[in-house]
Amino acid sequence: MKTFSKIILAVLPLFMLNSCVQPRTHDFESVPQTQSVVLPADGDLPIAGLDAVEKPTTTITFSRVGESYEVSTGEKVNISYEGIDEDNTYLMYESVDDGYVLTLSYLNEPVDIEFDRMCQTYVVASPEATTISISETLQYEQIIWTPRFDGTWEVRVGTVNRGCRSPALKHLNKLRGRQYNKRIKASRIK
Repeated sequence: MKTFSKIILAVLPLFMLNSCVQPRTHDFESVPQTQSVVLPADGDLPIAGLDAVEKPTTTITFSRVGESYEVSTGEKVNISYEGIDEDNTYLMYESVDDGYVLTLSYLNEPVDIEFDRMCQTYVVASPEATTISISETLQYEQIIWTPRFDGTWEVRVGTVNRGCRSPALKHLNKLRGRQYNKRIKASRIK
């Protein structure tokens, strides 16, 4: 009985310690849930919409987190959600050969992404919840983070100077007016 008690006393703290360990999560404000996605025929990056599009080529319904759908270049897609907590989820995008894979993901869960080709792009909830792997062939390329209008982030390997496209950057440049640029210029350390 003494040996059994010693074993229990030795193992019990390990169970208690393990039960206190929490997975790495982050607290984010909810982002507006995407209601449509348009993938331009010219191969430009997807345009997320907060409203449905007229005459969609297809409609996708997400019913669980982790569900993925591939959308091809040139498609207009309306998106609906069944039984989803829209305040705690978002659509993650991953570029593929002829379009994007859309995956319904939780805002507060970490995401692992892997870059294996130039100009590859993802849309994720936040830089702080994202782990990036880069193939050796891209080791000297820049990783670019651009905030998007809906609170998510575009992350890609390669700059626009290297031929990569960024609708998030186009939108950001529209928001940057003369007053904004004056404030930025004045705030630079000289």
